[in-house]
Amino acid sequence: MADAPLIPGTLALDCYPNSAQAFYDEMFARGHAAVPDVLGLLIQDAAPDPIYQTGPLQKGWIPTAGNVPIYPGYVFVWHAILGHWVSRHAIGASDPSRRIFMGLSTDVGTYDGGDAGAPTIGSGPMWEIDAQFAGSVPVGVGLIPGSAATIAEPAGQVGKKQDSLGASGEYAHVLANAEVAGHWHGVGTDGFAGGGDPPIMLHRDWNVAPDSYTERLENTAGTETWADGAATSAGVMGTTDAIASATPSAAHNTMQPYVGVYFIKRTARQFYVM
Repeated sequence: MADAPLIPGTLALDCYPNSAQAFYDEMFARGHAAVPDVLGLLIQDAAPDPIYQTGPLQKGWIPTAGNVPIYPGYVFVWHAILGHWVSRHAIGASDPSRRIFMGLSTDVGTYDGGDAGAPTIGSGPMWEIDAQFAGSVPVGVGLIPGSAATIAEPAGQVGKKQDSLGASGEYAHVLANAEVAGHWHGVGTDGFAGGGDPPIMLHRDWNVAPDSYTERLENTAGTETWADGAATSAGVMGTTDAIASATPSAAHNTMQPYVGVYFIKRTARQFYVM
């Protein structure tokens, strides 16, 4: 601790009392000590007086509203260049973390002490929407269970992670022929042109040629059979589509239950400003 200089006073001309103690007491009464100002905190609603902005009387300020801190845990100091009382945001500018925002997109700019305009160190929005997450859900980096795909960070890139198989998912999916489970057979209504034969079923796929004439077309009663000729392997038999149909199946939903949100990230702004 620094010493406090003692400043002597001026004794009266008739300062010679009968008692040495009285003389000593008068010396103390007329002198004083010079104590340096101590940097402290002002906790108040109103902005501090300019004498506390810089110099030996400089103090920190905890701004309040009705004596309750506006930014709990934050201490503001005078920033000579910005000309305002400021406090640095706890999350660094352009920090790689993200925050979920449930409000309107138009409210992001004024969220968390932000304001309109382009971000500077002391003005503009604190947060902005991360367009990378538009219409997408986050997935942890690593091997996707039950899949050959791995979510990985591309070499030399920071931020966006990609599926090693190049897939990005889809909202609804139309099954391809190869994705349909089970074994299928073509169905016909007339075994021979101009025939009048009963309904029949082909015991193989339309687009698979017969391996011999021992394959048969059987009527629904199971009482008659006909030789399976080459023409049916092309799908000309009957009225239904071949297994390789040109008519796609109806798409089925692949999305899990979800809630629409915004993912936001910090901007280049650094300070809260009072």
